[in-house]
Amino acid sequence: MQYIRQFALERNWFQYHTPRNIVLAMMGQMGELADFFQWLGDIPLNDGDGTREEQEPAMVCGIKGWKEEDKDHLEQEWADVSIYCLRLADVVRIQDLGPFVISSAGDHCEEYLNHVLLLSQSNLLDSMRNT
Repeated sequence: MQYIRQFALERNWFQYHTPRNIVLAMMGQMGELADFFQWLGDIPLNDGDGTREEQEPAMVCGIKGWKEEDKDHLEQEWADVSIYCLRLADVVRIQDLGPFVISSAGDHCEEYLNHVLLLSQSNLLDSMRNT
């Protein structure tokens, strides 16, 4: 974050870097990233021989077969989004995103498990009512 902060300072961009402005700029960059994928269609989740791998989709499909210029474009757009995200964290004084990411992932995991348990209980009750 120090490098990004210094970059903004050297260009006198602090006056424009309000949280609102950074979020809006980041959303514009997200749009550019989304636009990149918009015309690609869905990437098949298999290893090329018709079998589905038992791993994360990104590990299976990746960007295999993409032209080098497309890979570079993707990396540039992703970097732009990441820079705005880090700049926003800096402006609102979040110095270490790691604990927030881990906490949020844990919260989402817990919400998902609670949802699955509720569905399971609901399905069990429904099946008991129908017997």
